[in-house]
Amino acid sequence: MDEKESLGKYIQRRLRERGIEDKAVADILNLSVKTVPKIYKQSEIPSDRIAKISILLNENVYLHYYGSKEPLKSILNQNTQELEEKVARLEVLVEQYTKTIDDKDHIIELQNKLIAELEEKLSKKDS
Repeated sequence: MDEKESLGKYIQRRLRERGIEDKAVADILNLSVKTVPKIYKQSEIPSDRIAKISILLNENVYLHYYGSKEPLKSILNQNTQELEEKVARLEVLVEQYTKTIDDKDHIIELQNKLIAELEEKLSKKDS
């Protein structure tokens, strides 16, 4: 995306790339087809329209357009880094818990064998 591309031009480009015609935009926004090209000239578009266009494009227009611009870019990068760190910590915990479960499963298996041996000895003793 061109840093100087307006929000309207960005939306127009994305719609054209997806083969979505102005009629579909007009229908979802409840506007006339003649009004749609005016939206493409705007740098500010009401959020309710952006939300509907996002549905039409099946993409988050806010995130794709504003996500590469400051200050949102820094915020998103920081959030991403924090989430990646949390995921790494959780992966370590999962690994630890998995080992603990495996160890306990092994102990249970050994205890079951011991119980079986003791029951066998008891039954031989009783007979």
